[in-house]
Amino acid sequence: MSHLRQTRIPVALGILGASLLFYVSILLIVGSRLAIAAVNEEMSYSRQFFKRHFTDEQGVRRGSLWQQMSELLRRSLSQKKTIQKETPTEQK
Repeated sequence: MSHLRQTRIPVALGILGASLLFYVSILLIVGSRLAIAAVNEEMSYSRQFFKRHFTDEQGVRRGSLWQQMSELLRRSLSQKKTIQKETPTEQK
């Protein structure tokens, strides 16, 4: 009878550990699915962005990707400069 009492605690801890491992594996599966969904959403946004900004009306790519990126950067920097010139800075 004493042998049964000594084995209950290790068996209970083993069942608890297996249950927690199963729960954590479910959490990992859910987390990986969320990560994949986020990556897919970012890729679709990137595709739309590049399609919108780096193709002409007929859908033909304009120049190399490096030229297109530098042109887009120049345009955005010039827009920021014009916005900064238009808004007066407060002097103390």
